[in-house]
Formats: sequence, C-alpha cells, structure tokens
Amino acid sequence: MDAIWRAVLAQDDAAMAAIDLGSGPVWLLVQRLETGVDVMRISKREWRFATQLCSGRPLQAALDMAPGLGAATVLAGHFAAGRFIGYRLETAP
Repeated sequence: MDAIWRAVLAQDDAAMAAIDLGSGPVWLLVQRLETGVDVMRISKREWRFATQLCSGRPLQAALDMAPGLGAATVLAGHFAAGRFIGYRLETAP
C-alpha cells in the first residue's frame, strides 16, 4: 500500500498508526524517474488498461479490459511520461 511506503520513508509514526489495512485494495503505478521512485494511485480501470498494454496486448484488448475508461487521456499521459519504449502498428487480416 502506498500509504505504508510513504509513512516509512517519512518516518512518520502517526501516519503509520492511521493506516487502515481493512480499507480495501489500491492500484498503484510505480515508475523509476531520474529523481527516484514515484508511486501514485490509479483507478482499477487504469491499472487493468496499463497491465494489458505492458503485457504486449493490442490496444483494443486493453480497452476491452477497462470499459468506461477515458483511454485517450490515460494513453496520452503514459506517452507524455515516457512510460512506453515502443509500439507497432499491425494491419488487419
């Protein structure tokens, strides 16, 4: 959970004590930046979408796993952040 990670890094005992382990799951995007590691919460839909793309699945398959996602905005954010190192276009059979 990102709250645990942040509390440990900050050595914040009060923040650690306030963590509710029963609050349910969170979905995280962890990335390595030039300045260090960054962790941010994302929605379950965004996580499913990113997982599919990072697994090499076609864009349509990723979209199918995340119905209702504002895919254009999310995808633009990934490209702007430099999270993808490449892509390929395939022609339909």
